[in-house]
Amino acid sequence: AIAPPKPLPNAPFFLPISHDGVTPKFVAPLAEAPKAADSLAASTARPSLFDEMVAAEKSDQKSHTGITDGLPFQLLLRKGEFDKALDFLKAQTPSGVHLAIEQLGPLGGGDDSELSCGLKFFLHHLGKSHYADEVQAFMSLFLQAHGEELQSSPELRGLCAEMSLVQEKMWNSLSTQCQKARCFLGMLTQTQSQW
Repeated sequence: AIAPPKPLPNAPFFLPISHDGVTPKFVAPLAEAPKAADSLAASTARPSLFDEMVAAEKSDQKSHTGITDGLPFQLLLRKGEFDKALDFLKAQTPSGVHLAIEQLGPLGGGDDSELSCGLKFFLHHLGKSHYADEVQAFMSLFLQAHGEELQSSPELRGLCAEMSLVQEKMWNSLSTQCQKARCFLGMLTQTQSQW
């Protein structure tokens, strides 16, 4: 060996990643990146959905509504923008969804009105009967995270009962359709076995 080995630079705990479309790429740590590359990256980088939501919320806060604090998901629920709230959750990673849901209500420094808005969010999407798997997964996380708070409030228990009735109605409709399909299938298999 001509020279002793040089120590490696300290790598960050989480390696920074950027996305080019859907392809993830590793990015150099900020301390080592040259300024020209930073200005080029800043001019070409697309803001994330989270950044767009935060910017939109800040501009909305200045113009109207009087809602001045909170995270994007909380603000969307408070405003009653349930479709945008679902889009926000769908754009998050699993840990981001978990975090957004857990930051509602008393766990996140809010009150029961946020939980009420959360239940109305689920009622809205159950009524629309779309994105069933995702809405059910989000609702399961919500109920697991806030079950104790939901039990302690009569208003929230009433909304949970309403949500239960909506789900039961949807399930009964699906069960009836499946029963009809079973009957038709039974009739066809019986007919084939007789020939």
